[in-house]
Amino acid sequence: MRLSRAWLRSTKTVALLAWLGGCAPSLSTFQTAAVPPTGHFSASVGVEGSIPLGTLSDVYTTGDNVLKKAESGQALTTAEKWQAFDSGMEVLLSPPAPGYHFAFAYVPWRRLEVSLRYASSALRVGSRYQLLDRNAGAPFDLSAGVGVARFTYAIPIGDYLPILKVDDFTRWQLDVPLLIGLQNRWFRTWFGPRFLATFFDSALRLDLKVEDRVLASMSGSAYYVGGQGGIGFGYRWVFLAFELTVTELIGSAKFEASALQDSPSHTVDLSGLVIYPTLGLMGEF
Repeated sequence: MRLSRAWLRSTKTVALLAWLGGCAPSLSTFQTAAVPPTGHFSASVGVEGSIPLGTLSDVYTTGDNVLKKAESGQALTTAEKWQAFDSGMEVLLSPPAPGYHFAFAYVPWRRLEVSLRYASSALRVGSRYQLLDRNAGAPFDLSAGVGVARFTYAIPIGDYLPILKVDDFTRWQLDVPLLIGLQNRWFRTWFGPRFLATFFDSALRLDLKVEDRVLASMSGSAYYVGGQGGIGFGYRWVFLAFELTVTELIGSAKFEASALQDSPSHTVDLSGLVIYPTLGLMGEF
C-alpha cells in the first residue's frame, strides 16, 4: 500500500520533535531545598518535557504553507522567506518534545553543594548554599544557587523544513535556583521562583528551487521567568518525584541577510508560555 505524502510528513515531524527533546532548554531544577550533610552525594534521573503554548500554530501553519509553496517551485516573497526563518527558530528554540535529565552533586563543606548535570544536550555546572536549615531550628529549608550551561549541536531541522538548513548553533544558559521546602524520611516538597537566561547564535541557509540560496546570521537572547514546585515520596535514600515548572518566555532573535536587499534584517518574537513537567527518581547517599 502506498503511503500518502501527508502521512509521511506527519510521521517525520513527530520523529523530529521527539529528537528535538535534546534541544529545548531544560527548565527543571529537580532538587529539594535542603543541601545534604557534609560528605554526602545526591543524584537524580528523570524524563522531562517542554510544552510551549502559542508557538505550535505558527510552526505548523506558517511554516507548512511556506514549505508547500517552495516545494511547488513558486518563488517566495521576502516576507515569506522571513516566515521560513521564523518557523525554523521556533522549532530550534522551543520545540514541544520530551527530554532527559541526569544529575550528580556532592557536599564538600557544610551547607555548600557543587553539582554537574546533563540535560537536553547541555552540560551544566552549578553550586548552591543552604541559607536556612529546618534541622537547625528554622521553620523551613531555604537554598539559593547559580548554574551555567553550554551546548552546541547540529540539528536536522531540514526533516521538517527541507528548504532550511542550520549551521553552528550555539547556546549558553544561566539559571538562578531559589527553593523553599520541607522534608522528612518519607516525604519531601519544594517550590520557588524560576529564572533562566539563554543566549544563542547561529547561521541559517534557505535553499530554494527557483532562486539562489539565502544566507542569514542570527543572534538573540531569551528569558524564562516563572515558578516551580515539586513533591516526592519514598524512604530515606530514594524518592519518586514530580516537578512542574511554568514560565513566561520573553525574548527575540535578530536575523541579518544581505541577499534580501529590500529587507536585510528581521526580528522574530520568541515570547510565550512554557509548561515543563519532570518525573523521575531522586537519591541521597
